[in-house]
Amino acid sequence: MRRAPMALLLVVVLFGCAERKMTVTSDPPGALVFVDGVEKGITPVTFPFNFYGGRRFVLKRDGYQTLEEIRTIQPPLHMRFPLDTITDLTPIPGRDHKHLHFELKKLEDVDKEALLKRAEAFRERTWSEADLRLKKLGKKPPH
Repeated sequence: MRRAPMALLLVVVLFGCAERKMTVTSDPPGALVFVDGVEKGITPVTFPFNFYGGRRFVLKRDGYQTLEEIRTIQPPLHMRFPLDTITDLTPIPGRDHKHLHFELKKLEDVDKEALLKRAEAFRERTWSEADLRLKKLGKKPPH
């Protein structure tokens, strides 16, 4: 009588598990992938995962903008309550393999002359605002 529960427990431990994998690809390939702040590898990369729901993906590659995106990973029907309980108790493991693809954008070349002009305009505007504040206080601007 005592062997039946132990046998059931042994079957659940040996066979009743879900296998969840995720493959992340990118265009172009070769991006470093972080999921929820944990480095997973370079695209294309496949790794196991345990939880569904919102996941934060960050992809980085030289010459491309860092991509940061939250995607919701949905469980398949057989891994949703109450069917997940049945799946976990059967000798056939539940499998779920998610495929996610990300498009990276190339970094734009910076026009150095335009950048310097914008910086100079910002400096002038900042100095004028500081000068006005000093004049209101009755003080002489330093330049």
